[in-house]
Amino acid sequence: MAVPAPRNQHRPDSSDLMIERIGRRPILQVILGLVVFIVAEGLGALLAQVIGGDTGTGVGGVIGALLALGGYLLLMRFIAERSPLEFARRGALCELGAGVLIGTALMCAVVGAAALAGAYRVVGFNAQAALFSFAGLSIMAGVAEEILFRGLLLRILEHRIGTWWALGLTSVLFGGVHLINPEATLMGAVAIALEAGLLLGACFILTRRLWLVIGVHAAWNFVQGGIFSSDVSGTGSGDTGLLSASIEGPAALTGGDMGFEGSLSAVVVCLACAIILLLLARRRGLILPGMKSRSS
Repeated sequence: MAVPAPRNQHRPDSSDLMIERIGRRPILQVILGLVVFIVAEGLGALLAQVIGGDTGTGVGGVIGALLALGGYLLLMRFIAERSPLEFARRGALCELGAGVLIGTALMCAVVGAAALAGAYRVVGFNAQAALFSFAGLSIMAGVAEEILFRGLLLRILEHRIGTWWALGLTSVLFGGVHLINPEATLMGAVAIALEAGLLLGACFILTRRLWLVIGVHAAWNFVQGGIFSSDVSGTGSGDTGLLSASIEGPAALTGGDMGFEGSLSAVVVCLACAIILLLLARRRGLILPGMKSRSS
């Protein structure tokens, strides 16, 4: 004879799972998340001006990243009313370290291709390299941008419209946002959407956390500008890295004013990596269906 379950026993239903993954008030989450992003960027930039120099830029970047992180955690607790699973501490260092290695390896591959083709040549070392500045700005971009685009937009959208549509939409938005940079180009923004948007999204989809994707993003930016002295995303930050270099050649190899991330080789390398990660995610059943698939 079967014993009935106690009446007060809680069995999670689909609405419970949706709240756990998306949280409450998703539209307000995105709006306030954008506010947090703007405030963190603004206060970081203000602090950089107050302190001044390479130190100021580095400190401003780190403080801005911490503000973005703190704002996100508060947003999850009081607005979304969910645990910030994207920042779960278990295995965080391993994922962050893996991300740093992946981002470094990918940029080295892109620059290596340019060097083999004669478009990149090291001519010396820069004793005045703004390494601390690049580190702070890279951390800021890695934390704040990933919280907004992957931690909020991609996470919420894919539970509404499915993984593939959400990945495509956030990639387009991510590339488009970079058009505001002073030396940005349309082709460079398209390249960023195809390579970084898809790759960074794939990192999040595979792990459902932000540690790996933050590591990839921060390392990619730092190595690109801080080590190889390339421009980063059309910000006009070239020629201030550790290696003094001659960068001359077609934009397909150098990325032109966008930096190496605007190059065709960067698109190919990052797309290949993104496809591998997405295939792994699909094999593990981490791809969410679109609305039509759910209703059928």
